[in-house]
Amino acid sequence: MKNFFYLILLMILPSFLIAQLPATDVYSFQMQIDAQGNFKFYKAKYLSKHNKNGYNNQPAFIDDKTIYLSTRRPGETQTEIESLNLYDRKKKQVTATPDSEYSPTLMPDKKHFSCVRVENDGKETQRLWKFPLNRSNNGEALLYDLQGVGYHCWLTANKVALFIVGEPHRLVLANVTTGEVIELTSKIGRGMQALSGGNLAYIQKLSDSSWYIKEVNTQSLRSTIIVETLEGSEDFIVLEDGTYLMAKGPKIYSYKSKVDSDWKQVADLSNYGIRDITRIAFNGQQTLVVVDKKGS
Repeated sequence: MKNFFYLILLMILPSFLIAQLPATDVYSFQMQIDAQGNFKFYKAKYLSKHNKNGYNNQPAFIDDKTIYLSTRRPGETQTEIESLNLYDRKKKQVTATPDSEYSPTLMPDKKHFSCVRVENDGKETQRLWKFPLNRSNNGEALLYDLQGVGYHCWLTANKVALFIVGEPHRLVLANVTTGEVIELTSKIGRGMQALSGGNLAYIQKLSDSSWYIKEVNTQSLRSTIIVETLEGSEDFIVLEDGTYLMAKGPKIYSYKSKVDSDWKQVADLSNYGIRDITRIAFNGQQTLVVVDKKGS
């Protein structure tokens, strides 16, 4: 049954099953870094009051002031994509389909967004889909024969890195124009981000307790270790200067290769009632968005 397959954990993929989606809250902060590398987080905004006790997850910036979210209201069985303006907090439902959509992502052309769709086909097939931002059509499946897509990250207009659900999970590089698929590695976590020069940062899980952020050259396919992750954390962002940010509990940490020897704490957001940060997103300028998992 469809609803059975839509019951997922915040930190894992749609095809993994539990009793219900976790309740999550979304907050935004202004972030500044001074000349000495000190971080300041201020002007906190609670963004998910309209869906209190609901599922509000996987934030992605569409422009400097707008994020897309995967949302589900309490008691509902559909997960849809919602648009939220961070300044006036106006919201708009973006998708309204028989399927469930997750992980909205702005595409490189800035005219479309992609997402993972759990299709209402009787098999709960997970594919990568593409939609125009102006919703002038109902979208289309990309890489139709490639199923089991859990997460994705665009590297160029044609190349996308994909987390493929399996035992173990696999990281592949796909060309949406030619259909070519290249296996990069396995035993990965869900965190991925494109780096300057076309490389990819991703999470490698060498064992249950040894998790690393690694960088892969998407031309040579050679990878190098950047840093060991914070324990149990697999979501990160990379700032323009190469600084990595990760979160654990209510705290945010930073790491810069060749500068820092280990992660250093740069913020504690517990004063805002935040207890367990499971997602972070950044607009590349000053606005940071975090997802807080309730009940942790």
